[in-house]
This record gives sequence, structure tokens and C-alpha cells, in this order.
Amino acid sequence: MKKLGLFLVLILIVPAIAYAGDDPQFKTETTGSDQAGFSVLYSWPGEGKEPIDCTVTVRVKYSKLGDKDGTSEEFKWTHKIHNTGSGWAFFDGKSALDKSALLDVSILSHSCS
Repeated sequence: MKKLGLFLVLILIVPAIAYAGDDPQFKTETTGSDQAGFSVLYSWPGEGKEPIDCTVTVRVKYSKLGDKDGTSEEFKWTHKIHNTGSGWAFFDGKSALDKSALLDVSILSHSCS
């Protein structure tokens, strides 16, 4: 009976541990010939996964040299994502924000369900 209890506990714990490292990953890349835009990319390796909804919030900080004068702006998107195999896929982004160049683009948060 003790072995059966241990077996049942392992059946419940192992999938939870395996899933913990299987969350989608997100990153940003500056885009455009004048580096005035950015893309949010995601990677979610594997096969046979059901699509899930993910929400990503990005903060853009602008250089003090441009039209935006050192301010920051936040963008939030929600999309359904699919597994990507071993590569990266486009999630969303913005172009032509401020031609003086972006100072920093960072992902503030992301969540999937």
C-alpha cells in the first residue's frame, strides 16, 4: 500500500515538474533601418500542444534626444500562440515610434493560460 501511495504521488508530481520548464519564452528585438520599432517574439517548443492565450506587456523608454523627450510608453497584447518547434515566432510589435531611436525596450510581464 505504501508503494502504491508513493507511485500516485510521483504520477502527480512529475508532470507538474515537466510543465514548469515548458512555459513559452518571450523576447524583444529592435527593428527597422532606423531602429525605431520593435518586435516581440515567442518560443514554445514541442509538438501536439493545444494553442493557448498569452498576454504580454512591454515598456518602451525613449531617448531624450527625440520627439518623445525621455518618456516611456507601455503596450499590451493578447494573442493565441501555437508551438513553434525549435525556433521563434512573431507575437506583436510596433514600428516607427520615434526616429531618434529607442533607449530601452523591455518585457514587463507575460502570462499564458
